[in-house]
Amino acid sequence: MDSLPARRRSSGLASGQWHAFLLLALLLTAVLARYLWSVYGPVPLSRLQFEEVVLTDLQGVVIADTGVGLLVVKNDILLWHRGNDSRVLARQFVNLLEGDKLYINTGSEVMALSPEGFQGSPVKIDEQLRGGMLVSVGEDDSLHFYHQGQVWVQDQSQVEEVAEFDGDTVLSWLARDWQKHVLFFDHQSWTVYSQYQQHQHVEIAGSSGLLAQACLGPGAAGVVFALERAGVVSVWHSRADGSNMVQWLEEEMNYAALEVAWSGDGSQVMFTLIGSLQAEGEDPKFTSITAYARPGGERIVELDRRTDSTIMASVPTAWAADGKTVYIHRVFDEAPVPRAYLIQRR
Repeated sequence: MDSLPARRRSSGLASGQWHAFLLLALLLTAVLARYLWSVYGPVPLSRLQFEEVVLTDLQGVVIADTGVGLLVVKNDILLWHRGNDSRVLARQFVNLLEGDKLYINTGSEVMALSPEGFQGSPVKIDEQLRGGMLVSVGEDDSLHFYHQGQVWVQDQSQVEEVAEFDGDTVLSWLARDWQKHVLFFDHQSWTVYSQYQQHQHVEIAGSSGLLAQACLGPGAAGVVFALERAGVVSVWHSRADGSNMVQWLEEEMNYAALEVAWSGDGSQVMFTLIGSLQAEGEDPKFTSITAYARPGGERIVELDRRTDSTIMASVPTAWAADGKTVYIHRVFDEAPVPRAYLIQRR
């Protein structure tokens, strides 16, 4: 008669032990998840630290000419140094922005795209240069490629090695997904093209100010842009369709430039805003602000702020593949050297 209650007591004890084990497992899982999130998840801005370093381990200088400059290859990045200019040109295939034209290297041909559409006919790339990086377009429309450790020029149907690099044009490295999306803008709107067709057109309300710059992020997920109104410049982020606008910065100045560098996955942005103010009877003063931000957030981290009679700015050029290194050039360096911001946890 006593065996049944004993079995029930034993069963109840086992059940209690099972509940305790389950609770312990849940607690351990929660602790582990929290640890993994703290290590691999997004780090709060307050826990980030930024260190500016000089890059001293450059390798592969392929051109060195007193009058032209340096073309440097470091890992998968091509850097150009000349006078007061130091910037990242390319990773693999490169797109060049000269004036209002976007020069596109598809790997087999080069074409020029402008707000009015394609200019002229695509230029076939000579087979021996395919796979090389387009590094310059000459005034005579000659094409300069970096391929197999050497710079080549393709002019009409001729291909030859060159000992100099035509660095006179102003070049900017653009997002690698140019085949999918590219952005053009005027003072009132921007237009995103996808596969060479108009994809989105966004009008900016006139009361908000004139659109001074707009920079499209990877995958057309977002746009960083500057508005200028009555001596005040503001920097914003929004989706490519103009929704979810967030103001990051507002400064009293006359707009001069906004340089933006997106990380490869579009989750991080480094930008520099440059402008000027001039009091009556005084020379103009230039202000530059370099900051770090995350699209979708309202806070930014100012890394460098300078005001001087000349432009003193640390301008981001591109992100390294690790997502923790941002290459910059300091426009006030008398002898420019490659530099970078390293982003780390505190």
